[in-house]
Amino acid sequence: MKKKLLIIAAFAAVLFTACTKTDFEESYADPSKISVTSVEKQFAGFLFSNSEYVIPNYWNYFVVLRTTIHHYTQVVGWVNSSNQYVPGAAAINDRWNNYYNFLAQYRELQKVYEWFIS
Repeated sequence: MKKKLLIIAAFAAVLFTACTKTDFEESYADPSKISVTSVEKQFAGFLFSNSEYVIPNYWNYFVVLRTTIHHYTQVVGWVNSSNQYVPGAAAINDRWNNYYNFLAQYRELQKVYEWFIS
């Protein structure tokens, strides 16, 4: 009986003293809604947006490159079929989304740098 009462008291203490969302909002800001930036932060974002072109990963190789460039450069073997050089939509959309995200990061870096040197 004493053990059950202790467990119920511990559970009640945890339940009533739990953290709320506002406790975390003050300490951890949403990185997508940051109001202050610097050249260093923008440069880090610029490098990260380009990392998929530099650091090998599964998605880039097997979804993007394997279905687009590898046929043209004859890096992989495949069975001849009609429309064999038409890449899949996932590869094309992802390639262009990454490219435009990279350009957007570069433009933001330019804006912050221009503001910094002026």
